[in-house]
Amino acid sequence: MVERIWPEMNNRLNYPLKAALVQMVENGQLDMDDNVSRFCTSNLCIQLVKLGMTRIINSWNFHSIPGKGMPNQRADNKQNAEVTEQHFPPSAEAVQLYHQEVGGTFTHIPKFSVNPFPSQLAQKQCEDELTRDIAAFGISGLLDNVVNRNYLPFQQALNTFITKTNRYCP
Repeated sequence: MVERIWPEMNNRLNYPLKAALVQMVENGQLDMDDNVSRFCTSNLCIQLVKLGMTRIINSWNFHSIPGKGMPNQRADNKQNAEVTEQHFPPSAEAVQLYHQEVGGTFTHIPKFSVNPFPSQLAQKQCEDELTRDIAAFGISGLLDNVVNRNYLPFQQALNTFITKTNRYCP
């Protein structure tokens, strides 16, 4: 059943966000070869995706599964198993086991961007300014707009973040 949530995540969250970003790149509003642009894009998108995933998971947990009930009810009735960190090997060991037992490999993905801020204080000041600038929408409002295919508020917020970051980062 868990695998059924991924198409929901893609359709309701990832695809609209990707469409907004692709539109910006195609219109020359976003240069993904620029480290500051990549950093700001990643930073803002992570915030939106975290909120979006929380919303989707919450709605998923309250939807009815024919013949099984709602996931939250199953959890309340203890019709599930508790899985803790102790059930999993450390990362390096898991990678080795995956390679040995399944014959699989992982592709090393380099860092997407490097934090361009000269200090944590400069980053906090910039992010505080951005928070004030997007106060009319907030992260929640930006997400609401982008998932409803109104990309402009998100795109403006991202451009503002990039502009402000460039001002703080020589």
